[in-house]
Amino acid sequence: MKFFRIVTPTCLDVREIVTLGLTTKTDGGKIGHKGTGLKFSLAFIHRLGGFLMARGPGYFLRSETIPLKIRDHEHQLIRLRSVSDPNNVWETHMTLHAGADTWNEPWYILRELIQNALDEGGSYEVTDEEAAPQSTGTVVQVPMLPELEKAWNERDVWMQPRWPGLVGHGHPTIKGLYFHGFLAYRATEPWSYSFDVTEILKRQELSEDRVIKEVDLANIFLRIAEKLEFEFEASAIYRKGLELQPTEDIAKIFEAVYTHINHSQTAWGGSRGFNLARLVEVYTERFGSRAAFTTSPISDADPNIYYARAAGYEPVTVNYKLSSILSGYTELRTVRACLPSLTQRLKKMKKVELTRYEKLKAALRLLRRIRPADIKVEIVTKVMDQDHIQCSALADPANRRILVMDSLLDEDIPQIAKVLIEEFVHLTSGGGDMSLEMQRGLVSVIYDLLTRHRRVNVENIQT
Repeated sequence: MKFFRIVTPTCLDVREIVTLGLTTKTDGGKIGHKGTGLKFSLAFIHRLGGFLMARGPGYFLRSETIPLKIRDHEHQLIRLRSVSDPNNVWETHMTLHAGADTWNEPWYILRELIQNALDEGGSYEVTDEEAAPQSTGTVVQVPMLPELEKAWNERDVWMQPRWPGLVGHGHPTIKGLYFHGFLAYRATEPWSYSFDVTEILKRQELSEDRVIKEVDLANIFLRIAEKLEFEFEASAIYRKGLELQPTEDIAKIFEAVYTHINHSQTAWGGSRGFNLARLVEVYTERFGSRAAFTTSPISDADPNIYYARAAGYEPVTVNYKLSSILSGYTELRTVRACLPSLTQRLKKMKKVELTRYEKLKAALRLLRRIRPADIKVEIVTKVMDQDHIQCSALADPANRRILVMDSLLDEDIPQIAKVLIEEFVHLTSGGGDMSLEMQRGLVSVIYDLLTRHRRVNVENIQT
């Protein structure tokens, strides 16, 4: 059988194994801090059917369990027995079920032993030697049970060497957040990277089984974005942010960027931190200097796409969060910003059905007393049938004309006349819909119609 062994130059006090609540890691730089790791590992080893051996100056111990009945319930109590003196026993006062609710991953055992070795400046190895050798420090080893051997073979999933900075590639397919080099959160969605959050999270944010207590990815990635050296660690993040469906970690980073960014601060983290100008540069490199972005799929039937291309722009689709950043904080064009004026999206009708044309003439005859003499009325239709133009008619003051949509001619004469009245007042008053200028213009028209053939002055007023 193989054994997993750690050797440390420091001496492990037996009381550190048997005493709950006892911890010697108080400097804040270690992963463990509640004194439960080695105890829970010991109980877990026995749940798997194994044992622990520890050898240091003055002791050579092997763990075992003994049956114990308490209030008619059978328990398996763990204790440590001296290998050289079987009568010498240390009671742990815990059963093999200690920590069973949370310490349920076999790799937790190896993580505990490895971290102890690293904390104490020691080493770890897999060995065929069953007997723990003598040492001036401490030797701890456990048999490589099938569950532990499987965990060891998969160690690149749960253990990563500390990489410089926050971003690392980690395991080829399994990504997550690593604390002191050990997996503290395993991504459930596809990620592009793994992240070292040792300097991001406080150890109090980890549970006793050393995973993140309350996983708030938005908050964690907000902190990551603050400290991330975009160019140095992962310059591809800018490019990945342009993807239509970025991986979850990239999406969270750009959500954090959007939260941080404002018009007074479009870069942070020094020369290697996020820089909006760099994002714009990457956008232009990928899509070209005449790209116009939208969050909608590119469709030839979309009027926005038609007009953007007509204006010499190439429409591209980006994800919603990136669109928010680019439209709010850059001069890059959106597809909708390429839309021409409303009058440019209309064209004059060359032929109009006679009955429909006669309805327009009848409405104009009704309004001859309020129609400005120099105003032309033209029947128009949409350049693109799919264009979303809501109005029935449009005043064009620059050209002194009213553009009547051909669809308005499907209405009856009174409705056509009402629409024309509104547009006439728009032209004469210069006011927009619901404006005070337009209201005054309408009042003037009504008053003029009421008094055109009557002289109204003070003398006419009856007392």
